[in-house]
Amino acid sequence: MTKILQGNSETRGIAETKTYAGRISVSDYEDVGRSVFLSTLEKPLAKLLMNDIDGKFVSVRYWVCDKELTKGEAQYMATAQMLGMADVACSAEYNELTGFLWADNYCDIGGHDLLTEISSYEDKWLILEIDIINNAKRS
Repeated sequence: MTKILQGNSETRGIAETKTYAGRISVSDYEDVGRSVFLSTLEKPLAKLLMNDIDGKFVSVRYWVCDKELTKGEAQYMATAQMLGMADVACSAEYNELTGFLWADNYCDIGGHDLLTEISSYEDKWLILEIDIINNAKRS
């Protein structure tokens, strides 16, 4: 169960908001396999999210558009929102003993598979906004 800790205005609320935008594509990445990319990123979205939000309690909103729009323009479209602990991985592991290669490439937020949802909008423009919540932890 995840708890958000109470505190004064300096210790509660949103610590930081991360925004990612770009045209969505899905292609293979190194040994990881099928990965979600944005046209504005050189590496998979999962790789960036793993570094930015893994293990943090976050709130996620995203807008998907047929063409590049500003956030304000995109807000007129339907909004998907998720809230929960972020569990993100983007890696490939090789076991020398067994010779087995396996890949982890996911972004689970509050039980939602964010990357699977986003990959269904391939070739659309994405604006992804993630609030990192202050002082929230797994319990």
